[in-house]
Amino acid sequence: MKTAEGYVGTRYFNGYRIGSWALHGASWLTTYWLCEWVGQPAEPEGYAITITLSIILEFFVLHKMKKALFDANQANDAIGWAGFVIDSAINMGGILPKMFRLAAWPPIAALAAIGEFDTTKGAANTTLGFILALALGILLSVAPIRLDQMAEAE
Repeated sequence: MKTAEGYVGTRYFNGYRIGSWALHGASWLTTYWLCEWVGQPAEPEGYAITITLSIILEFFVLHKMKKALFDANQANDAIGWAGFVIDSAINMGGILPKMFRLAAWPPIAALAAIGEFDTTKGAANTTLGFILALALGILLSVAPIRLDQMAEAE
């Protein structure tokens, strides 16, 4: 528990905090992929700029926007919701190319076959890949903030 004097009766590093950092790192990775896709760096300096921009965008813009949703001032909620929507879209875009392969993975393909989707090719694979990317994009946007709040409460 966090008090005015500091942390009392709990550890700063707990499972929630470590999980929050891991998911925040994954969310940053999708932001990096966006910056890399847009910037198309060819030189090492370009990659350094891309990494710097993605860190600024993820940790100093999007993270602060999302935290505004959970502060005491309800006037900031629009900024927070905008942060979640933008971050979810960035996350979805970063993982979308990988989700088409995941949609064809046998356990997911078997579950999709129950709904008469053939996810090994074509539109069903694209649809299921999009749905998986959207769900994981939203999860990567919301989960780090919620886990961090749970770490504070423990």
